[in-house]
Amino acid sequence: MLPFYGAFISEEKCQLFGDVSGKKMLEIGCGNGQSLQYQGDRKASELWGMDISEKQIEKAEQYLTTCGLSAKLICSPMEEECNIPVDYFDFVYSIYAIGWTTDLVGTFRRIASYLKKTASLFSVGLILYTNVLLKRIIDLFLTSVISMNLGIPFLLIYVKAR
Repeated sequence: MLPFYGAFISEEKCQLFGDVSGKKMLEIGCGNGQSLQYQGDRKASELWGMDISEKQIEKAEQYLTTCGLSAKLICSPMEEECNIPVDYFDFVYSIYAIGWTTDLVGTFRRIASYLKKTASLFSVGLILYTNVLLKRIIDLFLTSVISMNLGIPFLLIYVKAR
């Protein structure tokens, strides 16, 4: 759930993902694995997570194991090549992580390559970049943009791959 001026935004309320049964999911900045567990409980066929922190990857592995789920977890900066399959995922999503990239254009380029042509990217996070820069990057790599402010400093971006 995401804080929103004292209230909480949740997937149950927003219904951004819809039915994920049989879908391949990649979370950028997977943290302790709770978002992956949420997708696994909803019958996603494959769970993948990436995080820059080895400790978070270890926590995610332990947490998902206790939930009876497995995921391919990768410890890597989101900007770098890390053997994630190209043109493979139905959904790539990030909660509070994209804003921490050191190469926003490179990160969006990589993410766009991971997505199937009919896939979606969701990003919820701190607004660390200008809306003009975000729009330019999204226009370069992705289409069908729906951008919705959830109140400063939060931003939700939803895009469909070209």
